[in-house]
Amino acid sequence: MSDEKQEGLFGDSLIASHAAQADQQAQTEQMRALLDGMDGPGPYLVAMAHSCSKCGTGYATKECKDEARRIANLQEALTAEPGAIVRVGPKNLPQPVDWDGEAIVHNLLARVIGEDPKREGLRETPKRVVKAWRHWTSGYKVDIGGLLKTFEDGAENCDEMVVRKNIRIYSHCEHHLAPIIGHCTIAYIPNGRVVGLSKLDRLADAFARRLQVQERLTNQIADALVDHLNPLGVGVYINARHMCIESRGVAQHNSDTVTSALRGAIKDQPAARAEFLALARS
Repeated sequence: MSDEKQEGLFGDSLIASHAAQADQQAQTEQMRALLDGMDGPGPYLVAMAHSCSKCGTGYATKECKDEARRIANLQEALTAEPGAIVRVGPKNLPQPVDWDGEAIVHNLLARVIGEDPKREGLRETPKRVVKAWRHWTSGYKVDIGGLLKTFEDGAENCDEMVVRKNIRIYSHCEHHLAPIIGHCTIAYIPNGRVVGLSKLDRLADAFARRLQVQERLTNQIADALVDHLNPLGVGVYINARHMCIESRGVAQHNSDTVTSALRGAIKDQPAARAEFLALARS
């Protein structure tokens, strides 16, 4: 290869490298501005490469913060690749801020959707989204055993099905984080104890407000009743719409998904099984 060609290739490579560095610096400054705008300027450190399952973007979590703090070179932090910036401080914030969650939403808006996170209508969106997801996934924090308080009083001579129909459920599929919206029917045959009717609604809601697949959701509700109430039989029936199917992919707008979970006498006795399914489908 001639000297002129070599010089030309070297020059092109150098120009591309400088452009990449400039773009990296601009994105790093954008992230710094976002974080500083939340509660004022603070020092920055760089997160070391890690395999933290909770930390898909490089922002420090409990597993990687200690490693990040070992690096004291501020210049390295300020020129690190976007997503590797870890902000430490300022201290004594008036309220806890979910830096990781809000930064992830910011990146989703800017890099995946292609929106301007600084636009007036989107400035508070990262905070709102984090708050909403805490609510939508609040079922992880529910004590199922404490929820299902049972009573002997009122269960005398009660040996027929107790049925709660059309319990509204709101969940999100774990594959696309898309909404699942539907109705649940829960039935049980008492075995000397009953549970407050509203607790059946709360039970469905507790398992629905998690990342789910409908099959697991149906079985979790049924198994929780078996474990904590010890009834003679349990039946759970869910009819739901999945936005991951309706709004993308095959885009089937008028389709439902039906699942059932039967335990004990409602599963084993044909008459009880038929009675429950007829009630659930009516």
